[in-house]
Amino acid sequence: MTYDDLRTAIRNWVLANTSNAITNIIFEQENGVRPPKPYISVNIITNTQIGWRDNGVTNVSGIQSVFFNEDISINLNGFGAETYDELGSLRTSIQKQSVLDTLRASGLAVRIDNSITNVAFGLSSSIEPRFVYDLTFGIGNSSTDDVSFINDVDITKTITT
Repeated sequence: MTYDDLRTAIRNWVLANTSNAITNIIFEQENGVRPPKPYISVNIITNTQIGWRDNGVTNVSGIQSVFFNEDISINLNGFGAETYDELGSLRTSIQKQSVLDTLRASGLAVRIDNSITNVAFGLSSSIEPRFVYDLTFGIGNSSTDDVSFINDVDITKTITT
């Protein structure tokens, strides 16, 4: 799964499981003006390999498949008072088999579901309503390794014992 695949799958999940009030989803570390509230920002925090990699059979060209599992931790930040309920809708959505099936078809499996936290932020003379929802998706990934073969060997000496 590429980074763009991951972002697309998360964006589609959020849009499909929140109300029409949430039309803006931004990924953190993007440059640009923040959209009007309410909006949800997504921060992909960690990508951790789980366990050992599984090396497949090496083909005749010396290419070996490598399979591994990863945990992707994400942080959803809701800006605006309405986003508490929107994040609640997302949390509820992962209890539905149809949503889990859609996520799996995108390459994501829900592994850890955390609580929604109120982290209201003080701005000069007012408080900005802000809520955070952290969760972890599991993904399966694969790669290839060119382990090569030695095709020709020139023996220049013979060792005798």
